[in-house]
Amino acid sequence: MQTRTRNIVFSSLLCALLCVSAFVSFMVPPFPVKFTFQVLIIFVTAGVLSPSYAFATVAVYTVLGLIGVPVFSAGGGIGYVLTPYFGYILGFLAATPLMSFIIRYKAEGKIKIVRYAIAAVVGLVTIYALGVAYLYVIKNAYLGSTIAIATAIKVGCLIFLPLDGIKAVLAFGVIKLLQRANLTSR
Repeated sequence: MQTRTRNIVFSSLLCALLCVSAFVSFMVPPFPVKFTFQVLIIFVTAGVLSPSYAFATVAVYTVLGLIGVPVFSAGGGIGYVLTPYFGYILGFLAATPLMSFIIRYKAEGKIKIVRYAIAAVVGLVTIYALGVAYLYVIKNAYLGSTIAIATAIKVGCLIFLPLDGIKAVLAFGVIKLLQRANLTSR
């Protein structure tokens, strides 16, 4: 398959998986939040696609959600911008091409574990920074509830970190399998 066609096919498949991953969720007691597989798909997208295709994949997902297709974990529609969770979508948009760039920078076609680990850390920092900041601002400025920044960091980041670390490792395995099958972008 030609590179451009392969990238479009993978971008479409990963966008569909991102849509589905928002609804594949589970609870981990004692935490009162749902854990989804979106971050796993974000890592795979960054590892499989070039920065431009990775960004396009997440941008299409975001546009689908904003025009009303219920692809976000709590629904969809333009009103989703005013929910505390929209910052994580913005984080996905920023982190995915950045991670892809870090993974590919002077990589000569091989995805190295150290470069991937750096990309994963940078990606998680980006997602959480935008997500927690947005959560804090929307809760305090728009929704009228008061949340301390320490609480926003705890409920918007710290409880997710261990499982997101596991997702990063799983994604690396998937990426390596796809790389062996010569199905990743250069």
